[in-house]
Amino acid sequence: MTTSPPEHPQPAVAAAPPPGCPAHGLYGQDLQQLHAPKAVENTRQLYEDLRATHGAVAPVEIPGGVRAWLVLGHRENLEVLRTPSRFSADSRLWRDSKVLSPEHPLAPLIAWQPLVNFAEGDDQRRLRGAVNDSLARFNSIGIRRRIQKIANTLIDGFCRDGHADLVAQYAQQLPMLTMMRLLGVPEGVAPKLIAACQDLIAGTATAAASNQFVMQVLQELVASRKDQPGDDLPSFLLQHESQLTDTEVAEHLRHTLVAAHTTTSVLLADTIEIYLTDSKTRAQLSGGTRTLEESVDHILWERPPLAVLPARYATGPTTLGEQTIEEGDMVLMGLAAGNADPHVRPDPTVSMLGNRSHLAFSGGGHECPGQNIGRAIVETACDVLLTRLPDVQVTGETQRVFTWMAHPLVSLPVEFTSKAPQSLVTPAVTPSSPPPSGPQPQMVPPPPTAPPVPVAARAPWWRRLWRR
Repeated sequence: MTTSPPEHPQPAVAAAPPPGCPAHGLYGQDLQQLHAPKAVENTRQLYEDLRATHGAVAPVEIPGGVRAWLVLGHRENLEVLRTPSRFSADSRLWRDSKVLSPEHPLAPLIAWQPLVNFAEGDDQRRLRGAVNDSLARFNSIGIRRRIQKIANTLIDGFCRDGHADLVAQYAQQLPMLTMMRLLGVPEGVAPKLIAACQDLIAGTATAAASNQFVMQVLQELVASRKDQPGDDLPSFLLQHESQLTDTEVAEHLRHTLVAAHTTTSVLLADTIEIYLTDSKTRAQLSGGTRTLEESVDHILWERPPLAVLPARYATGPTTLGEQTIEEGDMVLMGLAAGNADPHVRPDPTVSMLGNRSHLAFSGGGHECPGQNIGRAIVETACDVLLTRLPDVQVTGETQRVFTWMAHPLVSLPVEFTSKAPQSLVTPAVTPSSPPPSGPQPQMVPPPPTAPPVPVAARAPWWRRLWRR
């Protein structure tokens, strides 16, 4: 079962070329709308049709009447990603940026922000170094142990029921909860922060308010870590020699949470679905002829979490493929199309196991810095799930939402033999404990053994925020 993408308002007439712009290239021709319902429901055929008509680079239109170049070739995608002197990530170079109002559907994606994603040159190296070094301070074994604990806690929340939706109750929750732990977010705030992140990503009517709440929580978290550093990502970023500002730290923390939801949760859901619905994959994993790590790479080739990655901007007139790109043109990286490029995969039925040259994690100086953590989340979460519920099977219709950027799984109903939770004791609530999921036992507080706290005592910042 599929869900059609929401309709976006389109201009009554095609956008006119900016002043001084020649009437060719992105202008003066009819463009394929990537967000048209028929296009998003069969993107594989769409990419092949565009490839046959235009070659490795095709002119397209995306929501809001925005015109851009879609890169379809594997080599051409890497050319864009690896040459910032020709294709910059700085969206302030976009010649149509005047159409980018706060209400524009693309504003959250391409409006310039103080993030490494939009930086180039020395600034990009400064921010990238801080992010890479801070993530590298987490012990890989320790991260996997945290993931195991969170996965078991989530499974404990539904294992008695004998049925679950593994997207809503597992895949969408686990990556976010893992990153909450790495950020050192207090347990009392985590559930509401997760809900706010999911709301702002969905682009609902309350997305702006949710974004404001997320930034408020993260800004207060950063302020608290300046006074009391911990073994968490905000503390590591603040301590880095690159001297990030408080705003830069908070913005990168928000981006970390958004990336965990929009990419890692999608990859986790797809990995679980393929194991449960593809008998060949399940047999290979069960028989030891394929590892879980190899299966993840196979999915990254066939179904990258982001089919289209926005965006780069031409720093001057240049040529890409057989197309003439004008200065300021927007260029979109077609990650799924590049993975299916016949020049690198002449026979799409041939397995790409062991080959990691896919485009799923982007490339060049902006390659995903958290990909190792993402892999750890997916592999560990799948291993825990299949160990705890070995007879799990899909029992209903899976559902996907098809958009021009991605095709995330939104429902994966399953059944399994009902089991008792691993532990019926609620763990102590500490900043490093995973947020609880599902019904929790009611604990009777012990009688006070110490004098009451004076009224003038100041509550922790996160409790004050929660009360507001």
